[in-house]
Amino acid sequence: MVADAAAEETPLPSRARLLAPARGTAVRGFVAMSGGAGAHVVYAVPGPEEAAAEQPVLVASLTKMWVAVAVLRLAARKELSLDDEVRALLPALAKKAWADSTVRELLHHVSRVPEFDDRDGFYSKSDIDFTDPAPVLAKHIGAGTEKRGVWKYRNSEFALLGAILQERRAKPVASVLEEEVFAPATMRHAGVLVRGKPAGLDLGPMGRVRPHNFFTAGNGYASASDLLAFFDALDAGTLLDEPSRALLFEADAKNNHAAAGCWAFPFAGAEAGPTLLVERPGSFGNVRLETLYFPALHRAIVLWSQAPVDLGRPRTNGSIAAALARAALE
Repeated sequence: MVADAAAEETPLPSRARLLAPARGTAVRGFVAMSGGAGAHVVYAVPGPEEAAAEQPVLVASLTKMWVAVAVLRLAARKELSLDDEVRALLPALAKKAWADSTVRELLHHVSRVPEFDDRDGFYSKSDIDFTDPAPVLAKHIGAGTEKRGVWKYRNSEFALLGAILQERRAKPVASVLEEEVFAPATMRHAGVLVRGKPAGLDLGPMGRVRPHNFFTAGNGYASASDLLAFFDALDAGTLLDEPSRALLFEADAKNNHAAAGCWAFPFAGAEAGPTLLVERPGSFGNVRLETLYFPALHRAIVLWSQAPVDLGRPRTNGSIAAALARAALE
């Protein structure tokens, strides 16, 4: 979707307005906004100094949205089908009771796959290595099955999707995401953690939690500029064609408007009435992230904090996320 002339001519809100939702809170990070046609601003929180827009930070579950985009790109090229089952795509896991779950079900958190078993501190273990994901998934996804068609948030489903991407392309998932998402979106400091970490990426905000152990459900990192570039590319049709975008944003109201790796719902506040809002929050360790994208208005806004602040959700009155959404509409 190419930004229209009206969007190009609408100035972004002022620094003071964009920083207002975080003022007086414990947020420590940045607010960034894109208005289409390459209009970007990045502001540090707190303080008046402009943030280092190219500094990579952990982005938690926003990684899931990148994975969903990559999966839909492969589906558009018929390299896989959304109705393919895990047992066909990952033969090493074919005997699992939940292996009849489909790619589509994984994307929407309605599969039969249970969550990772964290009773022994899985997310903090230092010996988890997802270089070869199938054995790790076989060992650490919990026992039993979930009820098909019932929405329940699980990291394991998007870790499976990462393994599927790696298997289908016969290369590390980090390379697959680089080719399918980061390069076409011109994201210059983005990636996923499988082993080690890039220079300049601070893992301190994670505390004892190890982001690598989430695999493609939450092991991503990117700079503020990268995050805006991702939404710009999504907006411009660079990453997905219109049918694939429609699939990405296809949401089920009975499941709290959950879409593929994100949430999509009408948001009241625009002058012309409710407009579609695509939301992707993220939270682990002390990292807190809120990303809001308004497709019809060609605007995306991001708040990232390395302090564990309750950001709330856009439809929660009085929340930071709701104030952020209103600022983006002005």
